[in-house]
Amino acid sequence: AQVFLFCGQQAANPSLRTRTRRAAVVVSFDLDDTLWPVVPVVEEANQQIAKAHEELAAEEVFAAMRRLRRQPAWENSSYGDVRCAAYTELLGDKTAAEAVLQQWICARNEAGAIHLYSDVIPCLEGLASSGAMVGAITNGLSNPIEIPKLSEFFDFCVSAEEETIFPHRKPSPVIFEEAFVRARNLGWTDGAWWHVGDDLAIDVAAASRLGLRTVYVDRPERVENRFSLTSAEKLAARQAEADSEPDLTVSSLRGLADKIQ
Repeated sequence: AQVFLFCGQQAANPSLRTRTRRAAVVVSFDLDDTLWPVVPVVEEANQQIAKAHEELAAEEVFAAMRRLRRQPAWENSSYGDVRCAAYTELLGDKTAAEAVLQQWICARNEAGAIHLYSDVIPCLEGLASSGAMVGAITNGLSNPIEIPKLSEFFDFCVSAEEETIFPHRKPSPVIFEEAFVRARNLGWTDGAWWHVGDDLAIDVAAASRLGLRTVYVDRPERVENRFSLTSAEKLAARQAEADSEPDLTVSSLRGLADKIQ
């Protein structure tokens, strides 16, 4: 399925602002469990779909997704494609399933706004005041440019679910390099870059290998993502790649602009 990371009538590239400006510093954020807790966000999106489509009870959709992921043909498919295939299986209609997937993406964005951590907006306001360029680098299906509470603060978003990037998910350098391209197109001139995320392997270590400075967000309230389709073996292998210490470790994003000066 072709996945569009936006809702409604949007510009040709909803993951990139049209404004350009010189910025000495770029700050890129992971999204899930960095700006909002992923479990309640996905739960809420699932519930919205289940209310609108009685055939798509959340438990049945996730069971179908896990079953598909175990099949060799789907082992390396994108999350969006697996979710769309599960909808197709349960609805018996691929076109309808693709429409539902877009509805789910919109519901996920809306839920992200509802469940934002309380320190996120003050952090982004501080970065805006400092003149930093702000972006998102995510393996998921959310786009902060499409979230009204966040859109004014973000200059670009890069998702591993985009057709031109998949299968290069974090920690692949490819997704970060695409972020560099988008930032340069907006006026960044290869100055300082900080990447902020909650994963020591795919955020901290991956960004460090490319010469970025890193902020590890270690939130005490974080819970395991029970909606992940990644196997325990792959998770363990990924964490083994957490071979870099972050430049800064925080439990809250409040005051980040001052801490990275």
